[in-house]
Amino acid sequence: MKFFVASIDSKIEKIDLHFLSNPDEAIIFLEKELFKLYYKDERYCKIIHGIGEGILMKKVHDFLKKQDIVEEYNLDESGGATIVIFN
Repeated sequence: MKFFVASIDSKIEKIDLHFLSNPDEAIIFLEKELFKLYYKDERYCKIIHGIGEGILMKKVHDFLKKQDIVEEYNLDESGGATIVIFN
């Protein structure tokens, strides 16, 4: 249910990683932005990583697995973004 609510929320905060060409830089940027949203008491956000070869998506998911502030995450229906639910 949480993912459904987040996926239809037109005001969902987004973290767009498209403009970063290096996956490691993207993860550093993601960490900073993710914590900003968490401390703003957001309930969820959308990380836009694109589809491509799936390299960035895998890095993003590996990163999210290790974060205590993340309750759960799921690939959205397009496959180009991940919805994150905060603890």
